[in-house]
Amino acid sequence: MDEELEQLRQKALISKGTDIELGRLLYNVREDRAYKTTPGTTWMGFLKSLGLNYPRAFRLMRIYEKYVRELGIDLNVLKDVDSNVLLRLATLGRVRCRFQPA
Repeated sequence: MDEELEQLRQKALISKGTDIELGRLLYNVREDRAYKTTPGTTWMGFLKSLGLNYPRAFRLMRIYEKYVRELGIDLNVLKDVDSNVLLRLATLGRVRCRFQPA
């Protein structure tokens, strides 16, 4: 898991075109609680050490979880798609329409 932490640090520094990969690494580190390598380290503190804020990290993990984990889409297919577009599409299913069909 140390190797994955190092990859995550590298990806956080070079973010263009790597959002989906960064989301994968963040997701795995969070799931495995690998950020707790030092006693007392919190998720927020870990993100801060990478120069990431919580909303961005959450957005990237959500995109990875939705498209790769839930829908099984290959990372390489998604890597060139803007992460804002992916997030908007991922949240469409949760939006309720105020208007009901007649």
